[in-house]
Amino acid sequence: MKKIISICIAAAALFTNIAYAASVSDVTSIPAGASRDEVHALLGAPHSSSVSGKKEIYILPNGQNAVFRYFDNMLDMGFILV
Repeated sequence: MKKIISICIAAAALFTNIAYAASVSDVTSIPAGASRDEVHALLGAPHSSSVSGKKEIYILPNGQNAVFRYFDNMLDMGFILV
């Protein structure tokens, strides 16, 4: 049982690090029209998302927030809050 808990904690830490590992250049290199799956493949899971699922927020290593807005699971626009 302890092994299973340890594995779950390690997996959660790995996925959390992926969400925080996105750099500004990673974010700005994603073109409008990219699918949500493509964004997640490049940046990992978002730190948070809106209830409707239309906006996702990533916390960058420098403390800034990157916000992505989707329309029909395609990236409509994104910006970095300074």
